[in-house]
Amino acid sequence: MKRKVFAAIGSLGVGSLVAFAPMFPSASAADAQISGFDDFGFSAPISILVYEPFFPVPTSPQGEMRYSYSDATLQSGPFGAATASTVYPGATVATGLPAFDPRLPNYPIITTATYPPDPTHPAASQKYGQMSASASPTKVVGSAQTAASATGGAVSFGQAASTTTATMAPSKVTTTSVATIDDLGLMASIIEVKSIHSEVQ
Repeated sequence: MKRKVFAAIGSLGVGSLVAFAPMFPSASAADAQISGFDDFGFSAPISILVYEPFFPVPTSPQGEMRYSYSDATLQSGPFGAATASTVYPGATVATGLPAFDPRLPNYPIITTATYPPDPTHPAASQKYGQMSASASPTKVVGSAQTAASATGGAVSFGQAASTTTATMAPSKVTTTSVATIDDLGLMASIIEVKSIHSEVQ
């Protein structure tokens, strides 16, 4: 049995599908408006991903753990959703366990927000400890901060944080993902890094 484990520092990602079309007849391209879009971004200073095809999990990677995870989704409709978690085990564990067995509890170390609100996400803005999420028709923000880890392990850090923000203007959709980590130690702190700041837009 061969198991692949990957670790990433400063994990960021942004993806979007955007269609532009004039809302009203006009000869000027500057008057073009967004007619449809689907925008998503995420950030996490540390991600540990396990690829094991023999695990009975219909996702890839089959296992994951992300520290200070945040994401933001903004779609035409409008629809917005944000997630923030100081220790995020992936969507399968964080939100999918009750679907396998209703007796299983929801993952507790997470906060979410959606717009428009629905019965499963009744609030457009939530804050829980060092995690916050908010969603409106034009702006979605997820933010998480993780306290210092134990020292001496394969990976240790002083503090990790991330914020993912998606915003919509009349002719532009922007997603910004920011991840930071301080006092990073690798291989029992044989390698030490004072600070890493990653940003993608």
